[in-house]
Formats: sequence, C-alpha cells, structure tokens
Amino acid sequence: MIATTMMVLVWTPVLGKTPESVVLVTQDLCPYGCSDEEGVFDGFFVRKVRRAFEQMGVSLQLVVVPWRRALHMVEAGDAQGYFPAYRGAQRDAEGQVFVQLDDDGWNWFLLRESPLDPLADSFKKSAKVAGIRGGAMQKWLQDNGYNMSKCPAAVGELVEMLVVGRFDAILDSRHTVQDILRRRGLEKKVRVVQMKTSPWGCIFQRNLFTGIRTS
Repeated sequence: MIATTMMVLVWTPVLGKTPESVVLVTQDLCPYGCSDEEGVFDGFFVRKVRRAFEQMGVSLQLVVVPWRRALHMVEAGDAQGYFPAYRGAQRDAEGQVFVQLDDDGWNWFLLRESPLDPLADSFKKSAKVAGIRGGAMQKWLQDNGYNMSKCPAAVGELVEMLVVGRFDAILDSRHTVQDILRRRGLEKKVRVVQMKTSPWGCIFQRNLFTGIRTS
C-alpha cells in the first residue's frame, strides 16, 4: 500500500512573486508515473505533484525523459526539479530541497528458491547483483564493493534478467519491482528482503521555497 502524504509548498519572497509555471522532469516508472495504452502519463507520484501545484495556482510542465538526461536538464537550468529521487548527502550539501512523496525503501529481490541471504556477510562477495544503471543504488553497490554485474537502464529489464538467472539479486524500490512482477504474473517467483528505509521524494533547486511540509 503506497503512503498518501500530500506535498505542500510555499514560494520564497526572493522570487518577487509566485511564478506562473514550473518545469519538472521525471521518468517512465510505474506505478509512480507511466504512460497508459492511450499515451496518457499518470501515476501515484504524478497525481500528487500535479495536485500540489494546482493548489498553488502554478502551471506545471512535466517532461518525461531518461533519468540521466533529467539530471542534466536540472543542472543546465532547463528544469526546476525532478522526481522520484532519493535524498542524499551530496544533494543536501548542494542546497537542494527534498520533499518526501512516499515512505518506500531499498529492497533486495531474489528468486524464491535462492538460498542466499542478502543480509549475510558472505553475500557481498558471493552473489552477483545489479541495480539500475546510473541510479543511486548502483552507485551504492559499487562504492560498497559488491560483486556487481553490468546493469541495465530500465527496471523491467532488470527484473527480466533476475528471473532468467542473470543475477542472483537486484536492488530496487519495492513498489516499482512488485508492480512489474504483478503485471507479468511473476509474483510467486521472487521474494523480497528489505535492506533499509529510504523515502522517495521530489528534488527542487535551492531558494525556491520558504517552507515545505507534508500532510
């Protein structure tokens, strides 16, 4: 069950006035945001973010691009923020503002019959693991010395490679992977082990808001 906190934003006076429009970048990532059969982009996070900006009377433009391009757009000043993302020490140091959207976590996914224990000391060296290429989890796996395989760029491909035995385990968010497993009828093939709680959120450029809260 996805949490139902609502994002509330307050614009900072240094902007002079509430802007007429804001550009946010995001990616195709079900169930948080993805296109349906008719090409309509929607999802749990998409609805929550749109609702927050509607309440402020600010026009919101969502740009859906691959994740690395999304980050480059914000760095270049072509967008004011991006979601979904995890809070990190580097982002805090840069003065970026994190608004929580969901209380999810980092989770290990393994084939149900696998004898491996992701929380065991031996797992780091013995298991072949992967995360989304370019994502925070891939970087964490690399920085912490895991036996990491070549990582795909899409969650669907990551799940498929786990199911066919290319990886012993993958690291990703619970809702994203479970949504793919459910839609493909693979729920009984995979088990999940939570590694840590790490909420998803929306990242904004510094100095945009005087206050941020969730309710």
